[in-house]
Amino acid sequence: MTGDGVAAPTRPRRRNSPLTRVACGLGAVVLLGLSVREEVWRAAEASSLRSLLASTGLDHRQPELAIAIQQEPDSARARLAVARALVNEALDMSSFLNLPPRQAALEAGRIGERLELAERLALAAQRERLAAWQAPMLVGAARYLAWSRQGDPRLITARSSWEKPLFDAVAAAPTEAEPIRFLAATRIELWPILEASDRAAASEVLRLAFRDEATSRLFLPTWLRVAGSTEEALAVLPGRSETWAAVARTLAAERDWVAYIEVHRHQDRLRRRELEGQVRAIGERLAGGDVVTARRMATAVIAAAPLDTDGAELVAKVVGMLPAAALSTERAGRAWVRWAGERQVRGQRGLSPQVVARLLGWAGDLPPPELALARLAAGDLAGAELVERRSEETNLEAWGPYFIAKARLLATMGDIAAARQSLAQTHRTTRKRPAYLHAAVAVAERQGAGAALAARAAVDEAAGERWPATAWVWDGARAELEIQLATAVSGLVISIDLAPAAGAVAAIRVDDTPAELVLAVAGTRVELQRPLNAGLHVISVGTATAGRVIPGEVRVIP
Repeated sequence: MTGDGVAAPTRPRRRNSPLTRVACGLGAVVLLGLSVREEVWRAAEASSLRSLLASTGLDHRQPELAIAIQQEPDSARARLAVARALVNEALDMSSFLNLPPRQAALEAGRIGERLELAERLALAAQRERLAAWQAPMLVGAARYLAWSRQGDPRLITARSSWEKPLFDAVAAAPTEAEPIRFLAATRIELWPILEASDRAAASEVLRLAFRDEATSRLFLPTWLRVAGSTEEALAVLPGRSETWAAVARTLAAERDWVAYIEVHRHQDRLRRRELEGQVRAIGERLAGGDVVTARRMATAVIAAAPLDTDGAELVAKVVGMLPAAALSTERAGRAWVRWAGERQVRGQRGLSPQVVARLLGWAGDLPPPELALARLAAGDLAGAELVERRSEETNLEAWGPYFIAKARLLATMGDIAAARQSLAQTHRTTRKRPAYLHAAVAVAERQGAGAALAARAAVDEAAGERWPATAWVWDGARAELEIQLATAVSGLVISIDLAPAAGAVAAIRVDDTPAELVLAVAGTRVELQRPLNAGLHVISVGTATAGRVIPGEVRVIP
């Protein structure tokens, strides 16, 4: 209707002409034909792919992989995946173990022709500009492996034929580990026949490849065997302690103790530097409010820090930075609490009471003697005495260190009577320790000059220049010896009474300094050229490798 009530004229309905309807019909037929044609093509491609998998035997050797390849919607990429599988089988033949022995031998004999097929498939993918780095990598890898298996002289005379595709793959994907890993594998295999100029370039390839942890784990044992020398082998390794630790394990398995010691020392320096970096990173995380990550990193640092004065400094920094909260570091916390307790017994500087108190809260359950000693180290005399009163076995040897440390603490507090009583409660075997005699001096000095003179005389009488094998005290696989020196000496000579037949590496620590690694062979002597002042010293001997090292007689180097 219009505004004046008159009905608006209606437009005539437009009808499709017969020609239009015919055109639409033809279009539908064409689209249907194209759809059918695509389905036929897809069915043909799927059938061709199944035939390819069957002809290569992948459907039997690796059925799960074959199914995954068939599910790839892009047939060209599926064929490239077949090429990758064939190349990988030439490197790792474990899939042939799924077959009966006779069939496995026959299938393995066809690796050469399958590598040629893999090369053709990869070349086809490369022509279609698929997988910018995967296709050239598989071309170079398949060609190299085929020629290497056949002893084909073209491996050297036509080196660029397989080498260039690999370099192209590395250039196309510099952040991918796989291309440089395979290129490094060729360098390691050909290393013995490479010229000096080629080795320089090959070293750069290896240096780049070994930055990847997985590559290091895979190739390190082989690389250490084929390198011309240990120095040459180590020169390409990254400055990462885990890599050097893996090298050390390989050298230990081969009983190359001299090289092991060198590598382990370097690995230890790297590890300490990494721990220092982690401590700084913890501070940055806390400053940024990421407390959860900081706690996780702190747990790792406390567990990895070496039980010596350097490690104690790192642990003190970490604990001092953390907010009050529990850490999942029970085993490491217990080790550091014990370490601090022993320093308390000897009157040596260890961890501060505040740090020990925090660590004690994370250390879990401790035996009563250790718990009481730890509370002393944490500055909690009342808590230590509470543990002491609740125990009915304070007359046992295990309580000796606690009573020595308690006597020291009471003497500094001026409670001489209680300090003397604590010394009197010390087990008779513990009274032979130089640490006990020094504690007695600390108590006697509070009594007067006469008592102090007699106590010092006892310390001087205990001083020696030679200690028998029976003087060592064992804590698990570690032997420990407290010695009193009357004068300064240039070092110590430690006899090795027992060691594995193939030898071992002993870790010898003096007074909580970083451990020194030495070759240990039964019936030999180890010289520690380290100046020691007069007074109390502690020698610890453990093993850094498999087997047990038992030390014998110890004498000084005047």
